[in-house]
Amino acid sequence: MLLAVTNDLMATAPIEHAARQLGASCRTASTSQLTGLQLPEAPQLVVLDLNATSDIPGTVAAIRQAAGEAPIVAFGPHVHEATLQAAAEAGCAQVLTRGQFHRDMVAVLGEFLRAN
Repeated sequence: MLLAVTNDLMATAPIEHAARQLGASCRTASTSQLTGLQLPEAPQLVVLDLNATSDIPGTVAAIRQAAGEAPIVAFGPHVHEATLQAAAEAGCAQVLTRGQFHRDMVAVLGEFLRAN
């Protein structure tokens, strides 16, 4: 199972489609839903839309509470270099620009989903 953390409904459909292509289910949660989130199973991977949060360390900590040690792939606008750097520093396994993520989504997700 893949957990997508985003507040953008337009980002959800392609992530769900990519997960289905890889034979995985996808659950979506907004950042406000992370606190107290009960998942039916531990996710193999978490995808974090960096546009969904201004508190990256806090959001990563909330993801860890909800999803354990699943790797986090984060993506955000290429012009927000400090945000991308903050995600890497917060412990995200991979940090990509939005363009990179959407271009390579199936390959990136597949790398992590197949490894777990």
